[in-house]
Amino acid sequence: MDSSDFRNRCIRVWRERFSPWCLLSRRILVVDDNPDSADALGDLLESMGQQVSVVYSGESGVEIAREQRPQVAFIDLMMPGINGSETANRLRQEFTSAELMLVALSGYSRSRSAAQADSFDHYLIKPVGREEIAKLLNGL
Repeated sequence: MDSSDFRNRCIRVWRERFSPWCLLSRRILVVDDNPDSADALGDLLESMGQQVSVVYSGESGVEIAREQRPQVAFIDLMMPGINGSETANRLRQEFTSAELMLVALSGYSRSRSAAQADSFDHYLIKPVGREEIAKLLNGL
């Protein structure tokens, strides 16, 4: 095996093993009324090299999005006050899908149809794992 074959093999192996975890850093907003859930997702995203802001209400999510202009927002569907669907609808009035990807989060699979009918671009069931997030963010 010559040096170029070895190099190409090393690159292929590296990509297969590590590239799903190597993400471009993005501005991400997490909106969830459950602080434990929101903080856990925020910590996971930060461990993946993302710039994360975490808020605990839909109202705060809309305000922070206006100020910080995130590229991705993970929004819990079931929140008191302004729920996730209304939060997404308000954000979509101010940001296009190209500017802000909206990801619905729910602990219930039956909420998928409601999220698809709203302004969300994607739907994930909690708890969300590292692999799901990497696949989603690598698709941007």
